[in-house]
Amino acid sequence: MLGSQCEPRKANRRHIFDIGHLSSAVTRLSRHTPNPNKLGVMDQNKTTLERAFELAKSGVYANFDELRTKLKAEDYDLKQMEGTALRKQLNLIMQSARTNAYRI
Repeated sequence: MLGSQCEPRKANRRHIFDIGHLSSAVTRLSRHTPNPNKLGVMDQNKTTLERAFELAKSGVYANFDELRTKLKAEDYDLKQMEGTALRKQLNLIMQSARTNAYRI
């Protein structure tokens, strides 16, 4: 009787395997660091302007309109993306980032 209490039941072994399988999957996912330029939705910790400057510095976008389109796709509020000074500043950053990216 004592020996039968010490042996795990078949259902318990399967349960332990499932937990082990899940923990390894969680470990693999936690090691993955997503590319900030490939976010599909808005990052709750960044303002529209912060994200705009981040995207501009990435060198992926060629002009202000492409940048606005990306921000809109990520559900950012585009009301902050107004004004000629901001447009010029972001365009210069994008141009510089793209020029430097081609030199590497």
